Amino acid sequence: QKERKKRTGNIEKGGLDLDAMNHAGSHLVGTHDFTSFRGKGCQRYSPIVTLEDVWVGQEKYHGNGVLSGAYKRKMEEQKEDAKENDRLSHPQWYLSSLHTPKALNLITIVITGKSFLYHQVRNIAACLVDVGRGKLKPNDVKEILEKRDRSCAPGMAPAKGLFLVDVEHGDFRF
Repeated sequence: QKERKKRTGNIEKGGLDLDAMNHAGSHLVGTHDFTSFRGKGCQRYSPIVTLEDVWVGQEKYHGNGVLSGAYKRKMEEQKEDAKENDRLSHPQWYLSSLHTPKALNLITIVITGKSFLYHQVRNIAACLVDVGRGKLKPNDVKEILEKRDRSCAPGMAPAKGLFLVDVEHGDFRF
């Protein structure tokens, strides 16, 4: 039996309600019609998929280059403002904010199943993030799933940060 895990991560500021996200994810575990989370252009005959687990967690990110990469992106975003108020010559305001306790946490969404629909994981991730931000309640996810209507679900999460972590098929492991 083949088992695949997909993982999407993103650095979030302001935090997410992980308990609410996990509660929402629990509504997706099991065998369901995932039409509401099916991507446009999906060629799979059946939208019936079994998810074995949906888990959301947070961990300190200790990877190399995150600080400099985040700093670079923020500086690029602020170039126009910097011309007006001279922030570029005094970037410490942002650099110090990256060292706050919540600033460098990796939000991890792990979805485990034997197969997935086209864009299913990205669509679920977007929905769970909306729950974490308080835009949706955990039980709204159950209602969205039961409606079997893609237009009822939030948009799709960006592909950036999405990782296929593990593939198993019998004794074969990739």
